[in-house]
Amino acid sequence: MTTTLKAAVSGVTALQRASPVLRPPGHSRAVVVARAQKEDVSRREAVIGVAAASGLLIASPALAFEFGEGAAKIYERETSTVIEAVEKVLTVEDAAEKEAAIADVRLKTNSWVAKYRRDQQFAGRPSYSNMYSALNALAGHYNSFGPDAPIPKKRLERVTKVSC
Repeated sequence: MTTTLKAAVSGVTALQRASPVLRPPGHSRAVVVARAQKEDVSRREAVIGVAAASGLLIASPALAFEFGEGAAKIYERETSTVIEAVEKVLTVEDAAEKEAAIADVRLKTNSWVAKYRRDQQFAGRPSYSNMYSALNALAGHYNSFGPDAPIPKKRLERVTKVSC
């Protein structure tokens, strides 16, 4: 067999045969590669480490900023706050106070919906869908008829059913 044919069979190219590799005596290529891999972190290990670290934050967004309480307790507390604001709107008689209370309910409703809409842990609960329906009915009423229009009896029952 010729040397070119032997090189082709063994997988060594002519360029590899021509360029000398400087290795310490007695060290094969496998030993050098193994030592290099032990000293450095591979790209795969780095990506896996970063993904695992970020996965811990993504896994529970409700707990990412509230370290003392569980997500369910925070949901209950914030839902109660929105319910109290709705009850205040329904009981206020003064026009100036009522407009301020309606603005407060809109703000709290928007933040509550934005926070829990995408979280399947809460969006699938009956309490979420009932609360969302009542808030939507109340917001739709005030957007369409203004703060001075009385709430129809059927709509009022729907809203107070959830807030009780």
